[in-house]
Amino acid sequence: MNYFESANKLRSAVPRIKEYAFICLIYLAIAILLFLPEIGNVFTTVPGNNADVYQNMWNLWWAKYALLNAHTNIYSNTTILFYPLGFNLVFQTLSPISGWISIPFQFISLEFAYNVLFFLGFVVGGFGAFLLIEYILKNRIAAFLGGVFFSFSSFHIAYSINHLS
Repeated sequence: MNYFESANKLRSAVPRIKEYAFICLIYLAIAILLFLPEIGNVFTTVPGNNADVYQNMWNLWWAKYALLNAHTNIYSNTTILFYPLGFNLVFQTLSPISGWISIPFQFISLEFAYNVLFFLGFVVGGFGAFLLIEYILKNRIAAFLGGVFFSFSSFHIAYSINHLS
């Protein structure tokens, strides 16, 4: 494939990319409308109120701390927990990709980073369902509605409030 063929292929993909970006923005708008009271406090509070929320926030904080301050593996032994003996984080329910994605947002606040991942979970979940349904049914309207039904189902909302999806 030469340069001109690859450039033409990319040009033909631009409308599709714009459509996908628009669909993701719609899913984000639905999530924002659904959690409108949370948006006003996005820098200081997080949705949910059980211990898993705080553990997930610690996991995000630890990913940043391990990478930027301690210069260590996130699954290494740490004395931050259970000092002076420490704790081996191999069995901790860490989410390294979420932790690494959250690092730039943690410079604003840890709560903001958590909320970014919270809303991103609805967008990515809806878009993933959209792509799957579009691939199977070849119908964009059904795919969009399927993404809405999946991402904003009561189970997904209830799970996401206490866990990062």
